[in-house]
Amino acid sequence: MLRVAVVGATGYTGYELLRLLQHHPAVAITELFSTQLEGEPTDTLFSGQHKLPKTFKTFSADEDYDIDFLFLAVPHATTHEYMHKLEKKSYRVIDLSADFRLNDTELYERYYQIKHANPQLLQKIPYGLPELYFDAIKHSRIVANPGCYSTTAILGLYPLCEAGLVEHVVIDAKSGVSGAGKTLKKSSLYCEVNEHLSAYATNNHRHQAELIEHLNVPHVFSPHLIPMMRGILCSSYVQTKTKINIDELVALYSDFYKECTFVTVQTGKLATTQSVIGSNRVEITLCIQNDAVIVFSASDNLIKGAAGQAIQNMNIMVGLNEDLGLPLLGQAV
Repeated sequence: MLRVAVVGATGYTGYELLRLLQHHPAVAITELFSTQLEGEPTDTLFSGQHKLPKTFKTFSADEDYDIDFLFLAVPHATTHEYMHKLEKKSYRVIDLSADFRLNDTELYERYYQIKHANPQLLQKIPYGLPELYFDAIKHSRIVANPGCYSTTAILGLYPLCEAGLVEHVVIDAKSGVSGAGKTLKKSSLYCEVNEHLSAYATNNHRHQAELIEHLNVPHVFSPHLIPMMRGILCSSYVQTKTKINIDELVALYSDFYKECTFVTVQTGKLATTQSVIGSNRVEITLCIQNDAVIVFSASDNLIKGAAGQAIQNMNIMVGLNEDLGLPLLGQAV
């Protein structure tokens, strides 16, 4: 059994990690870390859970833990200060923060407004998007888990970008409120969100840095907050360099993702978050109207956009089937 620890176990992503890891047949959760709840019994927050450690601890990068895997479900601009210490540990690490998602120091400092403490590690730690970087993930001891918006947008657009067909793209993305995290802030309050749809950080969202590095095409990225708990739908309107018909488009995507367990390609169906909520899938719906290429991509921001993808990366790193312990089907409605 893999002995697993989670730092930031009380946040939305941390809780989702625990929920999924408890059903993983090759995992035992042996340590839970929370600075705010140090010394508190875990059953005060996770009632009825018998497979968890008894108490919360405070994590220290200087301490050695008897574990095989460490998940860092912590705020951005946190792990870059101590990752050089974790690099020397015997256990493997998956960082769900943004601190090592980028290769470019200047890009990180521009989007996160902080000087990176370990820039020498940026290009050594692979970007944990398995559908694109499986081999790099497999041979690494530390992996940087992608952002939820970027996972959904990149997988939706990458085959077209990799084929050199994209002249320009507008990415209209909508996310549920859990994507904003559990930290109390006015913009996430019920009365501020309910019955409202809000555009924010247009062409200036932090996940855009990942789009710049991995799509490498001219684009406008416009995220929106929508009054639902979870889910992302990216509607990408693509100006192509040459005309492409629907059969060619479907063939391009189907071939690119033919070995990818967690990517579904479809056409002629409704693009919706409904069928992916509760699953580790990205569902891509392809459409051409009046020669305009439209790509819809949908995901659960807490699973494929965070905790599920982290577990998928863990499976790959230790040579397990990448879908082990992960849901393929969305919720029943």
